[in-house]
Amino acid sequence: MEQVFYTKEMAKAIREIKAPYSGIKLDIRKRPNYIALTVHEDNIMEFSQEKRMNIMEYLLQVRSMIENFGVRCEIEGIKYA
Repeated sequence: MEQVFYTKEMAKAIREIKAPYSGIKLDIRKRPNYIALTVHEDNIMEFSQEKRMNIMEYLLQVRSMIENFGVRCEIEGIKYA
């Protein structure tokens, strides 16, 4: 299993990608062999369908940027009961 690192350069690059709306809860978590972009499902569902599509495009941009650093990245939804 390959060790994964989340670097200052990645964090800086992520901050340069502007979120389409304020209030999006996005956590970046280091997993054993990849970086996870975790989104709060209840938070995303607060937005209209059109806005959710824009949020997904944003998440895909962030994932692609992380992958450009040679690190596997997955988008994960988190449910809170």
